[in-house]
Amino acid sequence: MTENRNINTVLLNGNWKFSLDPERRGIRDAWYLKELPDLVRLPGTTDSNGKGQGPEKQNYRNLNRKNSYMGQAWYQKKIWVPESFSGKYVTLFLERCLWDTMLWMDDQFVGAGESLAAPHVFDLTDIITPGQHVFTLMVDNSNLGDENAADMDTSGCRDLSSGFSRHRKRNCGGHHTSFLMPTNWNGVTGVMELRAQEPVHLEKAEIYPLKSLDKIEVRLRIKNKAGCSGEGNLHFELKDELDTCLMSGEKKLPIAKEAVQYCSFVLDLPEGMTQWNEFTPVLYQIEFTLQVGKRESCRTVSFGLRYLEAEDGHIILNGHRIFLRGTVENCTFPLTFAPPCDRGAWDRIFKIAADYGLNHFRFHSFCPPEAAFNAADRAGFLLQIELGGSSCPDKPEEKEDTLFLQRELERILDCYGGHPSFGMLSMGNEQLVSMNQPEMLAGHQKILNEKVEFARKKDSRHLYTCTSHPCTRESVSDYFVSAWTLKGQDAAKAGKLTGNRDYYLNAIMWGGPDPLDTCIYCTQPPALDTDYDQGLLDADRPFICHEAGQWEVFPDVREISRFCGVLEAGNLKLIREDLEKKGMLELVPSFVKASGKLSLMLYRDEIETMLKSRKLSGFQLLDLTDYPGQGTSTVGILDAFWNSKGLILPEEYRNFCSSLTMLLRSKKRVYMAGETFEGEALAANYRTDGYEADWRYTVTDMGETLTAGGGSAQIIPGEVNSLGTFKFNLPFFKEAHQLKVKLELLEKGVENTWDFWIYPQMEELDSPQIITCLDEYAEDRLRSGERLLLLPDNIPDSIPGVFTTVFWNPQMKKQTGTFGICCEPSIPALKGFPNEGYTQWQWWDVLKNSRVMNLDMLPVTPLIRVIDSFMSNRKLGILFEASVEKGSLLVCSAGLQEILQDRPVSHWLKACLLRYLESDSFCPQERLEMKQLRSFLEH
Repeated sequence: MTENRNINTVLLNGNWKFSLDPERRGIRDAWYLKELPDLVRLPGTTDSNGKGQGPEKQNYRNLNRKNSYMGQAWYQKKIWVPESFSGKYVTLFLERCLWDTMLWMDDQFVGAGESLAAPHVFDLTDIITPGQHVFTLMVDNSNLGDENAADMDTSGCRDLSSGFSRHRKRNCGGHHTSFLMPTNWNGVTGVMELRAQEPVHLEKAEIYPLKSLDKIEVRLRIKNKAGCSGEGNLHFELKDELDTCLMSGEKKLPIAKEAVQYCSFVLDLPEGMTQWNEFTPVLYQIEFTLQVGKRESCRTVSFGLRYLEAEDGHIILNGHRIFLRGTVENCTFPLTFAPPCDRGAWDRIFKIAADYGLNHFRFHSFCPPEAAFNAADRAGFLLQIELGGSSCPDKPEEKEDTLFLQRELERILDCYGGHPSFGMLSMGNEQLVSMNQPEMLAGHQKILNEKVEFARKKDSRHLYTCTSHPCTRESVSDYFVSAWTLKGQDAAKAGKLTGNRDYYLNAIMWGGPDPLDTCIYCTQPPALDTDYDQGLLDADRPFICHEAGQWEVFPDVREISRFCGVLEAGNLKLIREDLEKKGMLELVPSFVKASGKLSLMLYRDEIETMLKSRKLSGFQLLDLTDYPGQGTSTVGILDAFWNSKGLILPEEYRNFCSSLTMLLRSKKRVYMAGETFEGEALAANYRTDGYEADWRYTVTDMGETLTAGGGSAQIIPGEVNSLGTFKFNLPFFKEAHQLKVKLELLEKGVENTWDFWIYPQMEELDSPQIITCLDEYAEDRLRSGERLLLLPDNIPDSIPGVFTTVFWNPQMKKQTGTFGICCEPSIPALKGFPNEGYTQWQWWDVLKNSRVMNLDMLPVTPLIRVIDSFMSNRKLGILFEASVEKGSLLVCSAGLQEILQDRPVSHWLKACLLRYLESDSFCPQERLEMKQLRSFLEH
């Protein structure tokens, strides 16, 4: 972001002497006076250098480190200081350390540093001389704070976010130091160098665009180590990205004796400058040269011409309402452990995210390195940074934690505040969820409010919120990130759970012990008419939906070899071993595809629902990528390395997640033949321009057009535009059909498509071939060679059917842990039943009313398999067939024995199964003994 062009540097990359100090003896025994015995390379970590206590034990919760270490570690190097450093202001710059450091030069203690997010900088001016010196650095990632702390116990309760014992001094590392991934590394990453500057120099230059965007305020911080006074001459040049000078000027600045002084002035900008946003992420530079006497210092600062504010319940960028389409970055870097400090890695991440239609990142309880901001500046992304701290705290924040977080907040704003991509800052993750502790919450709310007010006063270029979930009426936040509305917060305070959709901003109603009990996808028939506007009627600030999605894809154990860095996929290895033992390893590709398609379908519907919500300001998905920690949460359509899982192409994803998106309202997804389909075409336009456009709808059946139409409409920017309504009468089909409805904006090349299912009108089915239990009569019929359809009333050892895949991961929350269905779509049993081999919307009624059979004890293969939790990997299903004695048996546990007149999908499935039963195709190849079947149904 900023660059000092006449700085002299000595790079410190390379080999360093090294020693671990698990017993914390180094300070007491003056290790800085002796040569350390081992060797490592920096920048790097103990993990990347293979130092530590050996591999962690494999577990299902997270990845495991090949070399685990938490404690003090010592690094030492002989450094030649050039003669040119004489008389200069000299510092040692370490871009990123975790998180306490101490530095010695030869036998002199230089100072201590603390930060998770900002560089550790040590002032050497008063003690350094040209020639060779020994620099000894101690890095402590154990979070003990005081090296003489008596309490060394690490067996206490571990906090969700930081993983440090609550008996320890500080507990506020967030995802910088989380054991969930894990991320608590020791070492130094990024830039490492000695820096020499003029004793009077421009230490910082910051640009504050004014709301009119035709002026900027320049704020300068001047460092004066010489203690001199006089007059300085400041020359500046404004340049574009082609290095063309747009304007220049000079100012006289008085130089006082104080060590640090501040000055500011306003500049009128030339006409024609481009405003910064996701469509035009244009950066400008101002080159400053400060001359004091015969010495000069130069600093170049980049900036984007943008002004961000909250107004009338919306987020406004440069006078235009925006909608944030975001994902959560959980500090997930499996190869390096530490977040990358090179821009190339972040360029790739933001490029992929943009390909999938995103424009926003939330960094979960951590702040990324400078390279991430630089890349986001050029990609047009707005970032929400987040302080560390204990997630979901259930006790008051200790004063020392508060003071550290306050200092960290100031450092983050000071180091990264000038980036146009730095849009928002949250004071932590889920800070106010302990609703049964009102006194604690009131005190913590006060602390959070104070942090927001401090930050707002220090740097007005950003928006601030007290917490990423929940919203509170007592908050002084500029905006809310929440999974519920203010109504939901009131209900949570009252200790009441409710099914009212006005209370929530997610498909999942947060706060219940079983998320799927209150999930809209498990409790309400599929529809396309949901939004969250009613719940936001009284909102006085912008709302962003917190951690939307969390729909898990079955872990792909084929990825194990990709984890070839400092972390091993021990969790995936355990899953693979269990699958192999149970003869299911070959099913992994179909499990990943089937569960992935279901996950994608649910994510898509949530995204479209949020885009339909006129009063919502954005969403933060959890997640576009996998999070292989905290229970193995493989919730992404991309893996943990930002690689595609093959579920959808980026351009297809952008059809429902983009700055201009076609949307459809319709009351249901499943119709009876002869009904009237009614729809409303919408266009969510969050581009900066409006226009009049022609729109079109097309309804097709297997590629053949059934009807089409459209019209013209004004597409207003910053609005969810209603383009018009349309309806058509569905044919009186005698078979089930899967139709597609496409909406297009013809001039813009924007389109979106939805599936609907049509089922024939039928009389209630009855057949003598249907049985509901295995009694003596049924056994005799099988012995005599009959074909029977068993729709059992009672299924021992079964579990309830669930329409969705797993929420977050099966090790957390109370849920069945299944990942949807998986079958061959063209099997004879499903002839005439439109499906694609995995859970789609038409399966909702079938699965909701099903009991899932555990078929482990039977030598049969499920025709419709239900993918089990990776923690148990049982052979589950709702349909199988077998030869029994001389007869043939088809068994279905989808609740088809009930009256189905009002359940057209289940009714039609029953008809298809009966038709299959009577066909020549029904010839089961797997055989069951009667006693096996009897035992299965009775045990």
